[in-house]
Amino acid sequence: MLPRGAIQEALSHAYVDAVCARAGSIYRRAWPDFGIDGRLSYVSLFEGRPWEPGIEVALQVKATTRASLRETEVRFELDADAYRELASDEGMPRVLVVCVMPDDEALWMEQTDEALSLRQCAWWTLLRGSPRSDNRRSIRVSLSTRNRFDVAAVQGPLRHLALQGRSA
Repeated sequence: MLPRGAIQEALSHAYVDAVCARAGSIYRRAWPDFGIDGRLSYVSLFEGRPWEPGIEVALQVKATTRASLRETEVRFELDADAYRELASDEGMPRVLVVCVMPDDEALWMEQTDEALSLRQCAWWTLLRGSPRSDNRRSIRVSLSTRNRFDVAAVQGPLRHLALQGRSA
């Protein structure tokens, strides 16, 4: 059986994949993982057919049961190396997606004849340009609860980021 952390990771990617698919976009896991877990790619119509024009944003997906949920923010301890990579101005925009899951792993997923439910929620943030840190272990990041990783985010602000990154 997979270790707890590997199950969390797999479910968090399933969450991202499902949201992106419903938004009409494509999520591709990166392999090997060199600072990003995957790419969110946007599909357009070209001469009446779907095609990928290279509009994309990189995603770093984290799963946790230890985030601090507040009314307006989600606080999360991010590995210092990951923070530095996400804060870099180099390359395409890199978005941090944090999937918060219940402590009890029996609640992570529920399946019935009518539905498959993932018991978690995810939020996103862009750390590009954030202050440098000399921390060696972790850095506490704050994600706004307004930035839920959902269909509206994928079709709106994240697409806008991808378009900006294309022209950079």
